Amino acid sequence: MGYSIDARASSCPIRPKSYNKSMSLQDCIYCRKSFDPNRGQGDHIIPVQFGEFRNAKRFRGCCSNCNNEIGKSEEQLLRCGPESVFLREFKPALPRKRDRGPRSPVGAHGSPPPKHAILHDEDHEELVVVDEASPYRVRPVEHLAVKLKSGEMVYIKLFPTMTETALRRGLSRHAKAIIEPIMFHCEKENQDHYLGLLKKISPACKVVHGPDTRAGVRDVTVKTHLRVSGRYFRAIAKMGLHYYLSHSLRGLNGSDPVFASIREFIRNGGDPEDHVRVHDISFGSQISSWLQRNIGNGRRCHILGLEDSITAISALVKMFHGDDRSVCYRIKLGSIISCWTYEGWRAHAFLYDQTQSESGSAGAVHELPF
Repeated sequence: MGYSIDARASSCPIRPKSYNKSMSLQDCIYCRKSFDPNRGQGDHIIPVQFGEFRNAKRFRGCCSNCNNEIGKSEEQLLRCGPESVFLREFKPALPRKRDRGPRSPVGAHGSPPPKHAILHDEDHEELVVVDEASPYRVRPVEHLAVKLKSGEMVYIKLFPTMTETALRRGLSRHAKAIIEPIMFHCEKENQDHYLGLLKKISPACKVVHGPDTRAGVRDVTVKTHLRVSGRYFRAIAKMGLHYYLSHSLRGLNGSDPVFASIREFIRNGGDPEDHVRVHDISFGSQISSWLQRNIGNGRRCHILGLEDSITAISALVKMFHGDDRSVCYRIKLGSIISCWTYEGWRAHAFLYDQTQSESGSAGAVHELPF
């Protein structure tokens, strides 16, 4: 018996009649719309601007629309919070497609970028700007330093072509809350111009000249002012939830009712105090010795962890562990259901390589030993 084979047809895949593309769809944990989790790259649990880490898991439980929308909150993390300062100092390697070059420090979603000042005495701060080439060098900038009744310092930058209208506009925003005196710092050749503007705005003001700043390079102590909104804490909460759902052994996918409150906060906002708290992080001896061995020489890492027990469902997020100024946050992810008995603790270190590769890999993810 012989067989005749059509070579053209033999290369075509044969699918059973019951094949259905919709079998690969799932519901987004935020908007509940169906999407294909196998399309796209998924959510980087740590924003990719902090570096791409080898063997890092991606969270694939939300659709691209929700991922893009809730990802907007990360702009405050990258531009306004303490992490933005560490990011500018550290400058992690980025893959070419993600590396957009140096960016000027700008705020995000109503919050200003970090401001740096030299503390001369208890009531006198001088605004400085960080050098783009070296984040550990600062230089003075012409400005007015205004202290408000709330204790906050407000800085109004000056420039030689400034007009009376522009200066009046800057001062009027805080007119009812200003505590005198107003300090101003400028170059000698510009001081008569600025004093003339102040006299036009407030003819009765008294001017007292302070000592000249000594020229040259010297060591100074710099104080950094940060102001963030709820967007910042929503970004922290998103990292905590997506890490938990990617690494917990409970088998929850994020759409469960237990996560309703944290999902609502991440997507639409709310009171950060209900979900995100500053936490004094502490580790057991195994983790402490691992961290000492691996980052004891000034290396940096991000630590994300989860507590999955009968008394708590929470996550820990600490960016740039190894820097004394970094902050650890504990995120309350949900209430406990009494029938749950499984207990587990997990944590991972996103550890930067000592020599970051030219390919754009910043480092690798290591599971910490519990």
